[in-house]
Amino acid sequence: MKMPVKKIVGLDIGCASVKAVVFHCSGKKAQLERVEVFHARDEGILSDDELYSSIRDWLKSHGLDRSRITLGMPQYLSTTLVRDLPGVNRGALENLVRMEAKQLAGLSDEAFVLDFQPLPAGGGRNHPVLMALCRENAVRERLGHMQAVALRVDDLAMTGLAMVNAFAHLQPEAAQAKTPILLLDLGHDNATAAVWYAGQALFMASLLFAGERFEQALNAKSRKGGTLAEVNLADEAPQSPFIAAARMLENEIHAAVEHWRNQEVPELADKPIEKVFLCGGASRLEGLAEWLQDRLECSVEQLGPTLDGRLRPELTVAYGLGLQGASRASIKLSLLPEEIRRQKKRLARAPFLAAGLLLFVLTGLGLELASWRRNADILAKLTSINSQLDQCGLLVSRLESTRAALQSQESKLIPLVAAGNQASRIAMAFAELGRTRGENDWLVYLGDELSFQATRAAAVAQRGQRKTSGGSAAPPPVIAPGGMFGAPAAAGWGQAPEQSPGGEFPNRCLPAEVKYAEAFIAAGYTERQEQEQVYESVRGLVQTLNQSGRFDRVDILPEADCDGREDIFAPWLEYNKRLTAASGSKGYRNFTIRMPFAERHIRPPKAPPAPKKGGRRK
Repeated sequence: MKMPVKKIVGLDIGCASVKAVVFHCSGKKAQLERVEVFHARDEGILSDDELYSSIRDWLKSHGLDRSRITLGMPQYLSTTLVRDLPGVNRGALENLVRMEAKQLAGLSDEAFVLDFQPLPAGGGRNHPVLMALCRENAVRERLGHMQAVALRVDDLAMTGLAMVNAFAHLQPEAAQAKTPILLLDLGHDNATAAVWYAGQALFMASLLFAGERFEQALNAKSRKGGTLAEVNLADEAPQSPFIAAARMLENEIHAAVEHWRNQEVPELADKPIEKVFLCGGASRLEGLAEWLQDRLECSVEQLGPTLDGRLRPELTVAYGLGLQGASRASIKLSLLPEEIRRQKKRLARAPFLAAGLLLFVLTGLGLELASWRRNADILAKLTSINSQLDQCGLLVSRLESTRAALQSQESKLIPLVAAGNQASRIAMAFAELGRTRGENDWLVYLGDELSFQATRAAAVAQRGQRKTSGGSAAPPPVIAPGGMFGAPAAAGWGQAPEQSPGGEFPNRCLPAEVKYAEAFIAAGYTERQEQEQVYESVRGLVQTLNQSGRFDRVDILPEADCDGREDIFAPWLEYNKRLTAASGSKGYRNFTIRMPFAERHIRPPKAPPAPKKGGRRK
């Protein structure tokens, strides 16, 4: 985007002429565009009102009446002061400066316009601050003349400060030198001196000398007329009026330098002036720079912008004013009254406020658009997820139907698999027991754990019934269908808690509800040993079975778990007595062991999970 172009005019109003230096600014760049000079003395102007009206018409004729003007304030109407203040923040520094200004104003009741700027440290000062004061009445009078002719004044600056800023911009290397430099502005009606040191404007004052002295000398020397351009100071005799005027200028320079030394810090007070720069209309006098160089014993040069290959020292002050208006001045002190400065700051912030408001509106619209798009994306995703959930619902119903069909097939296959594996397991158990039993051990029972526990439970129940019925005899426990190696059929064993034999389908048993034998129970006799080695042979049998790899965690079944299965050993009691009497041994002791299988041959399917409450509605 192309940056807007602003025209900045540095306006130096003198008694003899008015100089306007025009800068055009684009972004952070400022470039000298042109220079205009209005010779007021040739127009026969008699009053200030007529002068400012003529200036307005002259600016309007050059298209500069609507430009931003930085106006010069004569140096003799203002005062500058350099103080080394403590290094504090901006607010505290402003309070210190105001206190210094009150002391400087003394007992005067007049209002003053004040501005200040910190300077770089150096020359014996750690925190130097340059202060500028001017009577508010003088400021308002000058601004009133401009407002009366409808000319906009953007800033008001001292002419001496404008000369200093022009020097810092035109001579950047000399401006950084750590030696005192004297700047002289020789105008038609007044002259200004300034002392510069390494970025610090140390001193600014008016001289009791004016450029019109050379015009008076010209009139005193030649009654026939002539111009200053024809005069060369080097050709003048010692008694010439021009030499007298130059000596007056020399005396004023020495007085100004002495005045500066008297108020300067010791580190700089004794340093000699190394260089002098001349500017202003009177500095164009031929031979003046060379004459001052001989008298001051230091280098003297002219200072000013170069236009069309020619140095223009008379435009130096206007050039410095333009630099301040374009914000390119190294020292910017404004003499505008406080309320005008605040208004100027508000006007300067107005574009930023408008840009901020526009940015806020655009940000709000962007956030609204982003929110709308995000909500649209979320809605699209939710719609897609809803569609996927509907498809998942159909798939779930199909999976449930498939699972029910698989469960139905499993209910048909699992009993066949269980029955088919049972014979091989029995044969394996017989073989392992025959291989691992002791020489004097003999087995009388082998059955699966479910049938063993079912028969035991039935016997315990019958025993309880006998006790409650007064000890009447009851038939022995009946082994359930399936016999020794079938599925348990004792009342309540292997049935779901809510299922009862008197239900609608008492013989129905789902695959998830069927229990399958995962261990065998073996019972037999072993020869009696010493008291401390009662079951030594049985322990060897248990250890050998655990190491076979067919069974896992084989152990002797406690007598409490055998309660109710006395029927296993009842048929062998008489035989045991006869065998003991015939062999003459100590007799035989019964034992019961539990033999869990190392591998499960059947893994019944898990029961389907219960449906969750509060499910998704269709």
